[in-house]
Amino acid sequence: MDTSAIGSDQAAGGNAAPKAWLFYAGKDDAAAGWATDIRPGEIFFWRHDSTAYTKQLKIGDSVAVMIGVGPAHSRKVGGHIIATGVLAADTSLRFIDTKQKARRWPVLCVDAFQKRPITREEVEASTGPLIKGQGAVHPLTSKTLSVLNSQLSDSRASHQLPLLANTANQLFRASEPINSALSRNPHIQPPNDLNDRPWPPTISIA
Repeated sequence: MDTSAIGSDQAAGGNAAPKAWLFYAGKDDAAAGWATDIRPGEIFFWRHDSTAYTKQLKIGDSVAVMIGVGPAHSRKVGGHIIATGVLAADTSLRFIDTKQKARRWPVLCVDAFQKRPITREEVEASTGPLIKGQGAVHPLTSKTLSVLNSQLSDSRASHQLPLLANTANQLFRASEPINSALSRNPHIQPPNDLNDRPWPPTISIA
């Protein structure tokens, strides 16, 4: 497919760094094993069915994925950061999980380090709480990113966060096609006009 924009909302142009987010799932949410299947260069579909931060999510935003290590109600303690990624759609594209009746967001995995995760405690020792409310999406502050990037280096990650627009575009061009990801996830229903949206997505650069 052509390299053009997928979705209508564009991330910041030039080499400006888009936003960075913590995507959090409780241990029970990851029980099916999808978290262990995240691979660099592949797309996974993140569940985020609330309106919190939805309008702020942009193509090219950076993502750190954290999985809880305790019961679902224990949101204030425990957690492993196991991967980083870049958001591959915005509010104009709606993917639906037909099993869970929930909205999903495609994320291109950049780095995955499930066998050497960054513990939540390691980061919060310097930053304070990573999660201050309910929900699956939480903004990452510059202070948190500084601490997290130090830990990413120790985990031998290839990129730090947030990704620059040029870097995100390069990763999108090297990624698997969206239809390949959908074939692995037949329960994900894409937007009706998906085939009219070119892949890979491109962040406009002024």
